[in-house]
Amino acid sequence: MHELSLCRNIIKIVQDHAERHQKKRVFKITILIGDLLAVDCKALAFWFNVVAQGTVAEDAKLDMINVIGTELVVKSMEAE
Repeated sequence: MHELSLCRNIIKIVQDHAERHQKKRVFKITILIGDLLAVDCKALAFWFNVVAQGTVAEDAKLDMINVIGTELVVKSMEAE
């Protein structure tokens, strides 16, 4: 269930970034997920779609890249 919490944090980062750079919509978000975090990517994708509703990231594509380690990083965003 920690995937829900992770998604809330991802959306907060995305919204803060979009606001700072005056972006109205985010189309794509790429995140790096450390393999030692034990993240269920299907659950993360599900919760991302739920949490993103009504935000600048609504309907954004979430690309998840697995990496070695314990970090979760928002690597990039595509926005307008």
